[in-house]
Order: sequence, then structure tokens, then C-alpha cells
Amino acid sequence: MLSTRRLMVVVCGGVFGASLFVAAGWYFVCDWVPNSVTQRLPGATRDDVHQLLGEPVDYRGGSRGTADVWIYDRPGRLAEFQVHFDSSGRVEGWYYDR
Repeated sequence: MLSTRRLMVVVCGGVFGASLFVAAGWYFVCDWVPNSVTQRLPGATRDDVHQLLGEPVDYRGGSRGTADVWIYDRPGRLAEFQVHFDSSGRVEGWYYDR
């Protein structure tokens, strides 16, 4: 039979392991751009987006000043955050590409 001390070690280890598993899953797949930022994106200019999110890691459809899509990601994350611009240079939409 397990001693009380060993039982406590086993239980604490199990709780810690389960917590670590849940936290890792949340880190890799959950949205990482705050709602307070995404609410300000519709209609924002490229300069506004740059101030809110910083320098993108990639551009699709041109260079920084003319790209249709700006791509943001974070190291270790599975999702990338895409900001889509219309022909006038304003945000027409955004989404997480998972």
C-alpha cells in the first residue's frame, strides 16, 4: 500500500501534469490577439494596423505599402493572424488561419 507521502506525490504530479497539458494546448491553438485590438481593426489604415500589431512577419500580394494581406504569428503557435486590406488600404477583415 502507498504511504501518505507517496500518495501525495502521485496526486500532485498527476494534477501538475494535467494542468501542463491543458496550458500547452491553450497556448498553441488559442487566439493571441486581444479582442480590444481586433475590435479596432475594421476600417483601420495600414499605419493604424502597424501601430496596433507591429511589423508583420510576411506580406502577401505585394510589399508593406501595397500588400493585400499582412501576416502575423508568434513563435511556437500553430495559428497565424491575417489582416486583409481593401483597394483603398483599409482593413476589410481579419482571421486566424489554423
